[in-house]
Amino acid sequence: MIQKVSFPILPPSVNKAYSYNRYTGRKFKNSESDDFQLLLRLKYLRGLEYMSGQIGVHIVFTQGYVEIPKPRDIDNMKKLLYDALTQSRIIKDDKYIIFDITEKVYVQGKTLKEAQNKEKTEITLYNGEDLDNLIEKAKKII
Repeated sequence: MIQKVSFPILPPSVNKAYSYNRYTGRKFKNSESDDFQLLLRLKYLRGLEYMSGQIGVHIVFTQGYVEIPKPRDIDNMKKLLYDALTQSRIIKDDKYIIFDITEKVYVQGKTLKEAQNKEKTEITLYNGEDLDNLIEKAKKII
């Protein structure tokens, strides 16, 4: 099975998603990460079906910029996506993701607003025979 979803926002970095209580030192999710995951679950991930077994993921982050691209850590961007997929009950747990291809694409805009309007995240999920085919294609490339 193959499922695709695209949405016009980039996830916040895990570094920005968690804050620390300065008195206790405990880590907690801040409202930016909660808002992002809630938006994904309620608006963009609703049409996806549950996928069991081993999962393959292909993610494309399209990041807008005006003059010089500001690099973001791909791994930190993926964590909140995986959490949203789990909380939406599309996958049982992100530990079942055995294959992951992540790309970051930069697109330039003349203004900050134009650059931000070009930003998007695309996720394709694979399992079963489709996952096996994806892995075989990747092996031929490598």
